[in-house]
Amino acid sequence: MVAELRRREIRAWGILPDEALAGVRPELREHCSAGTLFEPLPRQYDLIVCLGALTGLPKLDLERAIANLCRHTEALLLSPAHADKRQATPTQPWPPAEHWIGLFAQHDFFHEVYYDAQFVAPGAMLFRKLHGSIVGVVWAYERRQRELAERIAQLEAGRFMRLMRRLHEMRHRVGLTARRAQTQTSEPAPALAHREDADYAAWIAANEPNASELERQRQHGFAYSPRISIITPVFNPPPHVLREAIASVQAQTYSNWEWCLADGSTDDEVRALIEAAARGDGRIRVRFLASNLGIAGNSNEALRMATGEFVLLFDHDDALAPFALHEIVSRLNEDPQLDIVYFDEDKISPDGAMRLQPMFKPTRWSPEFMLSANYLMHAAVRRALIERVGGFDPATEGAQDWDLLLRCTEQTDRIGHVAKVLYHWRMLPSSAATGVAAGKPWAVDVQPRVVAGHLKRIGLADVTAKLFAPGHFQLIWPVRDEKVSVIIPTRDHFELLRRCIGSLLMHTAYRNFEVLVVDTGSTDRRVLDYYSELARQPRMRILQFEGEFNYSAVNNLGARHAMGDHLLFLNNDVEVLEPDWLEEMLRWSQRREVGAVGAKLLYPEGTIQHAGVVLGLGHLFAGAPEDYNASLFGGPNAYRNFSAVTGACLMTRREVFEQVRGFDEGYAIAFNDVDLCLRIAKAGYRIVYTPFARLRHEEGATRANYVPHGDHALIGQRMHAIVAAGDPYFNTNLSLNSYVPRLKLPDGDVSPSLSN
Repeated sequence: MVAELRRREIRAWGILPDEALAGVRPELREHCSAGTLFEPLPRQYDLIVCLGALTGLPKLDLERAIANLCRHTEALLLSPAHADKRQATPTQPWPPAEHWIGLFAQHDFFHEVYYDAQFVAPGAMLFRKLHGSIVGVVWAYERRQRELAERIAQLEAGRFMRLMRRLHEMRHRVGLTARRAQTQTSEPAPALAHREDADYAAWIAANEPNASELERQRQHGFAYSPRISIITPVFNPPPHVLREAIASVQAQTYSNWEWCLADGSTDDEVRALIEAAARGDGRIRVRFLASNLGIAGNSNEALRMATGEFVLLFDHDDALAPFALHEIVSRLNEDPQLDIVYFDEDKISPDGAMRLQPMFKPTRWSPEFMLSANYLMHAAVRRALIERVGGFDPATEGAQDWDLLLRCTEQTDRIGHVAKVLYHWRMLPSSAATGVAAGKPWAVDVQPRVVAGHLKRIGLADVTAKLFAPGHFQLIWPVRDEKVSVIIPTRDHFELLRRCIGSLLMHTAYRNFEVLVVDTGSTDRRVLDYYSELARQPRMRILQFEGEFNYSAVNNLGARHAMGDHLLFLNNDVEVLEPDWLEEMLRWSQRREVGAVGAKLLYPEGTIQHAGVVLGLGHLFAGAPEDYNASLFGGPNAYRNFSAVTGACLMTRREVFEQVRGFDEGYAIAFNDVDLCLRIAKAGYRIVYTPFARLRHEEGATRANYVPHGDHALIGQRMHAIVAAGDPYFNTNLSLNSYVPRLKLPDGDVSPSLSN
């Protein structure tokens, strides 16, 4: 290809692996060079043609390669291979177009839908860098979609497709008849088709009260018995669903409640059901509205009727567990000063026959988790607090509960949790229980605006939200220009160290940092020569640690020599993946209430290595795919608070580190990071995990995960009481035998494929 382009007077160069370069004809050698997809290219190019080079790369290598290529061109022609018949068939399958579109869109490269690149090879695509508005890209995509839809309609109107539809209809009728016959002669299929459903059913049977316990609750007298005002905005729910909602409220074992409904419905059957319920129970209070005011407006009308000390947010198509109010009031009797009580919840099928997808929430109030998900949703809130913040804001329709609860948390941190499933969220097509994008698509834009507004109110300026997918967004605000000292303990392992420091220097966008390499006895000549090379760079310093190896002491030595306002402790087997990682960590480290910040670390194949530490368990989500979100505890792509984060990539302010007297040198190798975080938390700071600082980590590459007995003994002694009570940022209903959250079952069993 280089030869042919040169023959046509086009300046072209080839970049090949070392072994391939030897086969290049001598007259072309000056136009070809050896290189990899991960190294900076010699120059900028008008067009890069990538023939098969991206096939079969691991996920993280693929991301690095694409980022590198996009930095060196404005247009890129991507192909699985050249269409030359003499070439061997690729051994790796070529991913579909949407796979590549998603990867390149992260770098503002978009598929040229009107350029047919199939002449190169089937599956080839041209990507071009976006400049200016995205309107043109959207216009082209929409026009192409319309053209394809018109073509499909023409084909479906043809004689062949009419015949195929008739055959399909006949097949459907035959199959339906067969299924009916089978139903009459066989046992009904079990309702629980999956292991997770069966586990949850077993958990329900073991943990929720039976009929006799519910009756004991009805007879129980509390020392403190506040009235609970249940607030429900109503607008045309399916009548059978509303009947179940009414039944669930009337089944409460705690009796001091009132139900305030503001109905903007146009359905006469809905109105008749509510009127009948109110006639039969004086605790049900109703206001029929002249017109529907939306969720926020109807909720405010219901709130005006409330007389209770606490308000419980309840949707017209959901259901309460019969013991819900009893458990809330039990928690208030334990701590009457609480202003907000939240609890675990699950989802129910549209017909109410199945309970599934439980969400078990952190035991302790987690302000950072609230920035990624409204996990306080459906909470019980002190009415005076809601009135003080002004009730529901109609301008936040679609995220009005999230907005209200964020404003409430700006006024109080007296927030408590009930570790029981008290609320059942119905999965109707119109409900966000089925997913925000499907149930309430307008909320996709409102949610990040609501969260950004909260951050601005608590003192962060110029907050913006970068939306990745519905409900998944990064919050960004400017950082102060403060120096970060990156401290890297190391010994030999030349390739690891060079890759770590090379990625740090080349790929880090935030430039106010220094690197302190603390050597603990290297003898490899390549490493020593590399130190000489590094020492000539102004931001690099090489320190020597003398004496018996002690990881805590090594890091403390680095900290004493550091000049930065923030200290970043980094393992030598970590590699930078994205340029904004350091700025993202600094953004959180500069907040005065945050004491330590952890990053998302990925194994080389792209699965999770670290997304926070749970005491008594270890690294939460370890081994799970990066995009995993089928969890009972949320996923690894949310901001969170944890009891600890790993020291493989941990940032803290110098003043905080010195306040808690640094790493405890009683730990020779392991657990010093957990101990440091516990002491930082004890000093009144929060530990934050951000999923938007992504790095690669070959865990244990240096010391093979060896843990001295003394380290085990010391951390066991200090953590025993915490683990026995349960990690406050975890949930006591979840197992400590599985990194990917699983239920704690009566027999202690978890899915074997996901256990430790």
